[in-house]
Order: sequence, then C-alpha cells, then structure tokens
Amino acid sequence: MCGATSLPASRNFLFSELSVYVQFEDQDVYRALYLEELTVHHLKEKILEKMSFENDDRTRVKDIIRKVANKSGVTVTMDDDDTVLHIPEEQTMSVVKKYNDDGSITIVLGY
Repeated sequence: MCGATSLPASRNFLFSELSVYVQFEDQDVYRALYLEELTVHHLKEKILEKMSFENDDRTRVKDIIRKVANKSGVTVTMDDDDTVLHIPEEQTMSVVKKYNDDGSITIVLGY
C-alpha cells in the first residue's frame, strides 16, 4: 500500500495541469505527456524528454509550431503561453521533427 508521500512515479497525472497524448513520427501508438506547468517551455521540455533528444539537439530546437487540423496551410508559432492554455484535456497530437537549412530544429505539432 502506498502512503501519500510514496506515490508511484507512474501516477504523475494526479499532479498535472494538463494531460495530452502525442504520437511521434514513425510510431503507431500515442504516449501520454503530463504537464505540471501550462507554459510553452514546459511543453517543449516534456516533448524533448519523450523524444530522447541529446543535449546538443535540445539547444538546436528553435521553434514549436502547430499545424491546425482541418485548416489547410494554417500554422501557428507557439511562442505564447496562452497557446498552451487553450489545449484541451486529453488532446491527441502528432509530433514531427523538422530540420531547417540553418541547422536548427523545429518541432511540428499537428492537432
């Protein structure tokens, strides 16, 4: 039996502000992300953690953008924490890594 101070690590969802399900490129299943903070920085860190980015690659991530589903050609730069505040609970999204000509990386979210 677990006490209040010894909850299993897999129970992070109890302390999260938002739960989302992400499907990384070349994967068939979704993985849960639990955000304890509703900020773009925290979303980026959680995505990079799940994608197993090396430290060198982490510094190359320039932007996170969203391709808006059902609106052809509409992309939104996620540079404001309000964009995270408007993500619905248990939102599903695809995550793709895009390599830019200047060597930087853009993370593309589709939802």
